[in-house]
Amino acid sequence: MTFVVLEGLDGSGKSTQTKRLAEELGLKATAEPTEGPVGTLIRGELSRGDLEPEILALLFAADLAGRKE
Repeated sequence: MTFVVLEGLDGSGKSTQTKRLAEELGLKATAEPTEGPVGTLIRGELSRGDLEPEILALLFAADLAGRKE
């Protein structure tokens, strides 16, 4: 399995480039955190910025485990 990661500042075009790349290469694009319940919780906690790193890591693991493919 190969992963391609695109990073950049907010508004720099990551989503657009990810979509184009996935279409061109026939790949599946994903994003973290997901749009599911745990991903929504993560986004809320990240905006507050007061979560312990260990707990955040566990939440990301839970988000991945609950991903519906």
